[in-house]
Amino acid sequence: MSKKAGPTRGLALAWVGCGSKRRGGEGMILGRGNWKISGALVFNLPQGYTCPGAGACRRYCYAKHGLFKTKQAMLAAWKNYESAKDPAFAENMLTALKHRRLKRLRIHASGDFFSLEYLQAWYRVARAREDMIFLAYTKSLPFIMEGGEPPYNFIILASLGGKYDNLAPELEAKGYIRGLTVVIPDISQAPRGWYVCPATIPGLKHRKACGRLCDYCWRPQGSKRVVFIQH
Repeated sequence: MSKKAGPTRGLALAWVGCGSKRRGGEGMILGRGNWKISGALVFNLPQGYTCPGAGACRRYCYAKHGLFKTKQAMLAAWKNYESAKDPAFAENMLTALKHRRLKRLRIHASGDFFSLEYLQAWYRVARAREDMIFLAYTKSLPFIMEGGEPPYNFIILASLGGKYDNLAPELEAKGYIRGLTVVIPDISQAPRGWYVCPATIPGLKHRKACGRLCDYCWRPQGSKRVVFIQH
């Protein structure tokens, strides 16, 4: 059974019934993109509360503002957090994905991997859905180190500026992450040779550039260096 929530401007949320009350999984909420992301599902968690590796980003996190702070989006994030703690999360997510046509899933436009068990549940989802691409930016690098090699279709980029940046070189050498990202306040501060995310460039914001004008981060091949301009 499907129940849709009313649209909130660019953030259209869909209720996907999966799991069962008996197992604690009454459903989870997948977004259909946002102002930045096009052609992908989005699974969000509460920002900060689920970010054990966060550092300075706690002060300027974009998920503390705008549409992420609407009542609808916040309720969805907390609903997802309850679903994510369910031991049957992987099975419930696979059930949810049966009803969705999009083949890309952005994990955590807000929030992060809060436990090793939760990360490994996502790995099980990705291995069962080889037809999809899963993308996550994370500061929860100790869990990535413990979790072993991710599935090929599970792209992890280390988001620098957290507590565990020192683990990034080893993770990249092992192939557990596909590159690095950094947030800067102004494009003039972009490191030489790094790719600037067009979805954060003034003039291209709010145009769903990610996935429509650019798919750089979604490509499984190669090691990436990505700059996001703070917004």
